[in-house]
Amino acid sequence: SLNLKNALVSKKGDGSRVFALITDIDCPYCRMLEKELAQLDNYTAYKFLAPLKGAEADSISIWCAKNPNDAFIQKMLINKPPVIASCKNPIQQNLQLMDKYNLIGTPMIIKPNGQYIYGALKKDQIEGFLQ
Repeated sequence: SLNLKNALVSKKGDGSRVFALITDIDCPYCRMLEKELAQLDNYTAYKFLAPLKGAEADSISIWCAKNPNDAFIQKMLINKPPVIASCKNPIQQNLQLMDKYNLIGTPMIIKPNGQYIYGALKKDQIEGFLQ
């Protein structure tokens, strides 16, 4: 029931393992998870930006960047702030999604069958969950 148009799409390898990721660019656990995802291959991730602490400006700037995926990775892996930008964006809808389903935190990985897991998982844990 997730609106995939409200997510950044990141594909590695053949993209065969599909999942959604609820993430917050200001969340240290989300940054840890992103470092582990960088070591993974053969996935398609739909990354829903959900700034839970109310710092929405950087998430909006990432969404509105010329290359949103690059801006996201730069922020997550090396803490490089995005260039300030504004455009029509789904950030509020993503936050409403969190409320609607009582999602309690980030990061959260959701498989197409609805199964989910929270936390800064290690690569092996992610691999096991995605099987």
